[in-house]
Amino acid sequence: MAIHSEFEIKYAVQESVKKVMKVFQEAPYSFLYESDLQAVLCAELRSRLTIPLKIKKSNSSEETYALQIVQTEYKDRIDVACLDPEASQSRKTEPHKSFDTYIYNLPVLVGIEIKYLKMGDGFDFVECHKDFSKMCRSEVKYFLVLGFIQDEKNLQRFISRAAEAYTPIEKSDAIEFDHIYIVSPKSQRIFKSINF
Repeated sequence: MAIHSEFEIKYAVQESVKKVMKVFQEAPYSFLYESDLQAVLCAELRSRLTIPLKIKKSNSSEETYALQIVQTEYKDRIDVACLDPEASQSRKTEPHKSFDTYIYNLPVLVGIEIKYLKMGDGFDFVECHKDFSKMCRSEVKYFLVLGFIQDEKNLQRFISRAAEAYTPIEKSDAIEFDHIYIVSPKSQRIFKSINF
């Protein structure tokens, strides 16, 4: 049975994130809500990760569920999640109250949390930090937190509290996991946790 490798999934995430960042920077007002960013990222990932994840049904030794690797609002409401094909194969397939609800709790290889500061919003980097902490406590193997800022004039205010627990790092063409990326129309900032 063909499955996507860990390398393929990580590479697809890195390339998809770069593409969504570029599209956002070209036209930030084409995204009115966080869910718009989530949908575009999910679609981009699904176009790259096309092999379905086959999970056995509990009532059959041969029948399977053909799941998409990429899901939204999965498990602990991870905005965009890439399931772990290898770890999922060894997951127990015991039904709960005669339903195969285990398909909603499969291991996640890559989790992506998104925050979007749009017109009228008042939150700041602390919300990205909360998502970073949530991902650190989770069982997700690799993760990213993406913060998008619709209006460039809000960038400095948004990132002003980042210095409390994060170190800014030089912009890189590569997307590194376990970092926070802040994307505004004219710039991209990368933050690494001091304690991670």
